[in-house]
Amino acid sequence: MPNPFLFGKTVSKASFTDRKSETKQLLSNVKSGINTIIVSPRRYGKTSLIKNLTSVNKDSKIIFVHIDIYNIRTEQEFYNKFSAKIIGATSSKLDERIKTLKKFLSRFRPSVSVDMGYESDFAFSLNLSDNPDETEDILNLPEKISKEKGLKIVVCLDEFQNIGYFNNPLAFQKTCRSYWQNHERVSYILFGSKQHMLTGLFQKRNAPFYRFGEVMYLGKIDTRFLTEFIIERFASTKKEITVELATKLVALVKNHPYYTQQLAYILWNLTEQEATEELLHQAKETLLDQNTMFYQSEVEDISNSQINFLKAVISGEKKFNSRESLLKYNLNSTANVSRVKKALVKKEILNIFQHQLEFYDTVFELWLKERYYHFGNPL
Repeated sequence: MPNPFLFGKTVSKASFTDRKSETKQLLSNVKSGINTIIVSPRRYGKTSLIKNLTSVNKDSKIIFVHIDIYNIRTEQEFYNKFSAKIIGATSSKLDERIKTLKKFLSRFRPSVSVDMGYESDFAFSLNLSDNPDETEDILNLPEKISKEKGLKIVVCLDEFQNIGYFNNPLAFQKTCRSYWQNHERVSYILFGSKQHMLTGLFQKRNAPFYRFGEVMYLGKIDTRFLTEFIIERFASTKKEITVELATKLVALVKNHPYYTQQLAYILWNLTEQEATEELLHQAKETLLDQNTMFYQSEVEDISNSQINFLKAVISGEKKFNSRESLLKYNLNSTANVSRVKKALVKKEILNIFQHQLEFYDTVFELWLKERYYHFGNPL
């Protein structure tokens, strides 16, 4: 019987848990034409949330266009992919796509490539010049198509922070904002895996995308939902886990969605009929083993002051600037504490949420605690 837990890929349906309030709010924004910026740490399920949103949408007139710009480094590449994805999502047949391309983008003399074995793999290259009017044609493409076909288009741009690699990212942001803010039938959902960079793009007052839409912070999933999910997934494969043990599993990874799935996956593999404390301990050790090489490499890139500060965080220290803490953790001075904290947040090792410091990677925190600082075993 296949393992009922998934990680490392987009999950949907039975493998997707909770996020009901976020899904409801996103659907409301989509129907109202409100843009949304999703901000969260890595591996919190942003992409899965958007995919699930597509599946629960019952309105055939609302079309979701998913554009991942992870491997996009230039504006030229962005415009090509943006146009191809918009046309591909709003036209089901190849001849219809070619017709739409000719109608709206013929001035660019596009060269088309199609995977004949898989018609939806539709791409083309536009011959762009420095004429700003050409940019307008491309960025307004979803609005033009939506008006012609009577659709509502939702453009979902994943890894949006990658625009920082463009030659002039600020000018690009200004250009996009100038057109997209005027779209009436198109809304945008922008998200990515670099929270620190995304926050700068959307929450700084002088940023072009400041107040472009509602900022949604995707937090951890409540313990109750995760526990129920684990128990149900075990039961669906005729295996058992108690409420108490499932709750301990969730607590070990501090409700991190990705690591909850991964740890449950390992535990399920170890379980013949009923999960036990001993098996959970083995699963945790396996999880730490699997990440040790990566975490050892990460520690090598962290300064001594930063290592000392992380130890203070893991110890539950709150008054980092007190004389006692400075001496106990060898933090030197309050000025050094400020520099170290800022550096660790920029590296996305630590996150500041509701004025509290927390680790982005909760398994890295567990590894540091047990295998680097040797604070002891929580089980």
